[in-house]
Amino acid sequence: MDSSGTLQFATPTVAEAQNRTRRNHRQLALGVYNSAEAYRRANQAQHLDSTYYVGYLIEGYHFSERAEELSGLAKAVPPLRKAIDLFEKDFGRLLKRRIDGEAIFGGAWRDLLKQLDYYDLSNRLINTYITLEQPDSAYAASRRLLSKNLVFDFSVAALDFLAVFSIANLHQRKIRFSA
Repeated sequence: MDSSGTLQFATPTVAEAQNRTRRNHRQLALGVYNSAEAYRRANQAQHLDSTYYVGYLIEGYHFSERAEELSGLAKAVPPLRKAIDLFEKDFGRLLKRRIDGEAIFGGAWRDLLKQLDYYDLSNRLINTYITLEQPDSAYAASRRLLSKNLVFDFSVAALDFLAVFSIANLHQRKIRFSA
């Protein structure tokens, strides 16, 4: 109440409104990514907040799940890259944080779930590059994933790819030099 006796309601701050919008984004992300509705949900999420990664994640997953040929799979790369960039912008501090068991049970499990989202997103992009036969891009995405300090060592797949890429690259150089 103010001095005149009328009720004053607090107006939501920009951060509160953005958090509410982002909770709606998480609801849009639930469901199957290869459904016909997924693309509509992606557009709706991007319309609600184009600076949040979920809309681009849905779009990239939708294209990669529904792709029937390489040209369709290539459509998944730009939204996946955009989702990773936006994710790192919003949650980069979480990707540099190691979490112990006590902290996880103390509420840091949300941070762990964000790291799992980042790993899944990066892994999808790496596999898309491999399928599209773009080893240099896959290598760069693998190095980017390895540079993060994730709770679990999810980087085994990235390390496997880097090892295969390095061996193939050395083998290719030997063939060139011997010819």
